[in-house]
Amino acid sequence: MNLEEYKIELLSDFDELINFYTGKNKMDDFLHNHLQDCEESHYCKTFCVRLKANNTIVAIFALAFDSVDIDSDDFDDMRIGAAGTDLPAVKETFREQFEQKYTYPALEIAYLAIDKKFQSLHLGSALIEEIARWLETKDMLVASS
Repeated sequence: MNLEEYKIELLSDFDELINFYTGKNKMDDFLHNHLQDCEESHYCKTFCVRLKANNTIVAIFALAFDSVDIDSDDFDDMRIGAAGTDLPAVKETFREQFEQKYTYPALEIAYLAIDKKFQSLHLGSALIEEIARWLETKDMLVASS
């Protein structure tokens, strides 16, 4: 899916979600009645995805800081290919010191919701890929400040 017809921005007015429905009652209740509380409590930062053509909100997602615990066995599994992922991309001169840590900072997609009218367009998977690209280029850190 191509995201060129969409724009991603911080959600500044939660009242704009009044016509946003996923079709899942519990999720819709959370989005309309509790998501703003999460943001105001500094649990997450909420973004909206809009159609460029008419500014309609088609998706929302929230990001939260988190951490990942990785021990020496996990690094060994990464080295031999048993972990399903590669070793973290760090300078080799820093690798030994890096791998002595056990907790690493992470960014979690706390919530991801697609408006019912826009589901089945693979927008969710495209957004996950876009968020990963932001993080790889550090643009996300700029966008969230």
